[in-house]
Amino acid sequence: MSKVIVRRFRESDREKTLQFLKNIFGGWHSLCQWNWKFRDVEKAQGRKSIIWVMEADGEIVGHLAAIPMRLRIGTEVVPVCQMVDGATSPQYRHKGLYRKLFQEFLNDVAESGFVATFGFANRFVHHLYERQGNFKNICQIKKMFKVLSLRNAANTLRISLLEKSADTGEDSLLKDFFVAQKEKALFMLWNLVRKVLVSTATSILGSRSKSDKIELSETEPKSLGTEFNGSWINLSQDYKFAFERDEEFLNWRYSNPEADYRAYVVRKGNKVAGYVVTALEEKSISLGRLRFSGLKEGFIVDLVAEKDLILPLISAAEEELKKRQACWTECWATDDSHLFKTLRTGTYHQLPDQMYKVYFVAKVHAQQLKGKISAEYSKDILVSLGDSDIV
Repeated sequence: MSKVIVRRFRESDREKTLQFLKNIFGGWHSLCQWNWKFRDVEKAQGRKSIIWVMEADGEIVGHLAAIPMRLRIGTEVVPVCQMVDGATSPQYRHKGLYRKLFQEFLNDVAESGFVATFGFANRFVHHLYERQGNFKNICQIKKMFKVLSLRNAANTLRISLLEKSADTGEDSLLKDFFVAQKEKALFMLWNLVRKVLVSTATSILGSRSKSDKIELSETEPKSLGTEFNGSWINLSQDYKFAFERDEEFLNWRYSNPEADYRAYVVRKGNKVAGYVVTALEEKSISLGRLRFSGLKEGFIVDLVAEKDLILPLISAAEEELKKRQACWTECWATDDSHLFKTLRTGTYHQLPDQMYKVYFVAKVHAQQLKGKISAEYSKDILVSLGDSDIV
C-alpha cells in the first residue's frame, strides 16, 4: 500500500476532495455546494472551518471536517463546531489510518477556540468517537416516519430489471445489517414491516388525531432567518440548549445550491410564531437485479414554534409534501421530548434502532460547560435534521 500522509486541507485540494466526497457520499454535486458548506458558513458564523485529509499517491483517500456553529445555552451563545464528512476510501479502511486522522483533527479543533465539538455518529464510528475521542452521548436520535400516500407511490414507482446484479450502497448497508444482527435480523426486519403496514393502514383510513388548521405563508428558504430573526430568542427559552438559529445561520443553512427546500412560517398577529422547513428526495434501491426507483421521500427538516402550533405545523407540512408527491415523510426527535410525543400523537412511528441508530455526541472542551451540555437534558434540547448535513 502507498504511503499515506495525514495533513491539513489546502485550497489546491478542492477538486480532488470534491471527487473523493462524490465517490464516498451521496448528495455531493458541485464546487458551489462545497463552497457553500465550508466557506460560506465561515462568513455566517465568523470562524474558520477545519478540514483534514489523507493523501496517497497525490490522491485524497480520507477526509474529516468540522463546520463552525454557535450554541445557545439560555442567554449565553458560545462557539462550537460539528464534525462532518468523515470517511476513508475502502482500500484504506481497517488499518488504523482513520484513527490517526481523527486524532490530528481533534487536536486542531481543541487549539482553534471552539468550546465543544458535536457530531451525529452512526453505529460504525460511534465507538471510535466514544473510546478514542472521549465523546459523550447526549442522546440517541429518534428517527420517526409516517406513510403519507399510497396513491403517490403508485403514480411514481418504477421497477426495472438490471442486466446484472447491482452492487449499490443500499445493498451493502442491508448486507451489513444482516451480518451484524444475524438471527435477530429477521425479527427486526419484521418489526419495520409491521410499522410500515400500520402506518399505511392509518394513511388509508385517515388519522384519528386532529389538529387545528393554520394558515402558512411560504417564504424564500435563504431568507427564512430574516423572517424569523425577532422570534428565536423567545422560542429558544423552551430548550436547555440548541444550535443558534439566528438570521445568519438560517439564511446560510437553507441556501444550499443543491437542495430543494421549502420554508413556511405561521404568524400570530404581526409576529412569526413558528416555521417549518421541508425537503424532498427521490429514492431508489436495487435488490439483486430488480431496481425500484421513483419513490419520493419527504422530510420535515426543521421545525421551531410555540408548543400549541407544533402539531398543526406538522400536519400542514405533510399536506404540502403530499402535494409534491411524497410517499412518506421522516422527522428527527429526541426521546421523551415534546416533539417526540407530538409526532406519536400525529401517528408517526420510530424506525428500528438497530437499523437506523444515530447518536448525538459531544466533546466539551470548556470545563465550565461540562455540566450544561449533558445527557440529563436530552428531552429538553432542540435537535433536527437541519442541524445535521444529511438533508
